[in-house]
Amino acid sequence: MAQHDRPSRSSAASRNAVLNVLKNTKEVTTDELVRRTGISQPTILKVLSALQHEGLIERYRHGEPTGGRPPILYRYSAQAGTILGIEAELPVIRAALMDLAGNTLTTKQWTVDLTLETPQLIDALLSSIQHFADTAIPADTHLQTCGLAVTGFIDQTRGLWIGSARIDILQDIPIQQQLAAVLQRPVHLIHQIDALTLAEPAQHTVFHNQPFLYFDVAEGIGLRLANAGTPVTGMFGNAGLIGHTTVVPDGRRCVCGNHGCLEEYASARAFRRLLRELHDEHPHSALNQLGHPAVLSDAVQLMHLGDEHAKRIVDELVRFLAIGIANAVNVFEVTNVVLGGYIIEGGESLNRQLLHQTRTHLQPILGRNLNLVFSTASRDIAAPLGAAHHALQLATLPTPA
Repeated sequence: MAQHDRPSRSSAASRNAVLNVLKNTKEVTTDELVRRTGISQPTILKVLSALQHEGLIERYRHGEPTGGRPPILYRYSAQAGTILGIEAELPVIRAALMDLAGNTLTTKQWTVDLTLETPQLIDALLSSIQHFADTAIPADTHLQTCGLAVTGFIDQTRGLWIGSARIDILQDIPIQQQLAAVLQRPVHLIHQIDALTLAEPAQHTVFHNQPFLYFDVAEGIGLRLANAGTPVTGMFGNAGLIGHTTVVPDGRRCVCGNHGCLEEYASARAFRRLLRELHDEHPHSALNQLGHPAVLSDAVQLMHLGDEHAKRIVDELVRFLAIGIANAVNVFEVTNVVLGGYIIEGGESLNRQLLHQTRTHLQPILGRNLNLVFSTASRDIAAPLGAAHHALQLATLPTPA
């Protein structure tokens, strides 16, 4: 490449500004780059030319012409490198590999042995991720960076996995540094719910990048406020612990050590507890005669068929989850809400019941504007893809010497 085609070190800021726009936009025109960066068009064109020569981006014509030929668009080249996204929801590990153009190349899921002591467990986790990277990354490309999404508590400022109330052997694990040493690439730690929020399709298809609240109703219950597609994470990356807010003073003891937490009454764990109690009290009830472990959709279906036991379970879950949702909507005054996790198994009828119940706890103006949707993201790959997108947004791609 000729020297005059390559941005000098003094133009590194312009180069980074262009790359930052491309990292957050699948495709972009020259005019849009000028508008979003504030950099002159001649400088933008020079940077784009250099990035093309480096193989990081490509140009193409696409879309509707505006009085002439279709506009020229720029995007990352799929061959410029790969991004690894990992979700550690122990014992389950989920992985996704995508290229810089945002295409998913491959995904995989596996488990690690939770009976191992902490050092051996972390070694098993790291070596399994390395094995996936070694076997999944195509020979004609290379790994640029990695995003790691974990459950529990993190210190994002120091890259620490502080621990999990449900896995007590984890404590202050420098997981970001350890995985970076294994992969020999930068690693960016993120909370699982942030990764799920970043991957949520509704932010584009329903809410059109307006602020929204994302609830992950799974083994626990997490919350994120997203503004312009960016999760508000808090000082250490653990904001939105709504699952550990009290809904029943002096209620059931939670795994966190407190009593009456929301997730003890509305999470997947709470649903299983209600099923166990039903089995003990009414072993011949319809939910206990299905021939398979009952799921939420079974309870909703039986409720509509008039089964009182199923109705009691569904009503209790909805009652407490509606309180949690309403509390968040009242605090943030954000009426766009996405629900993910096991709760979506209940389908549209459960959505309507939950919407009605939540509105009873809201100020009228908020209730009228409440928009409650179930996530359409695939739970098996959403968090790994969200982690990969997070890593791409933070990545510093190499500048030629």
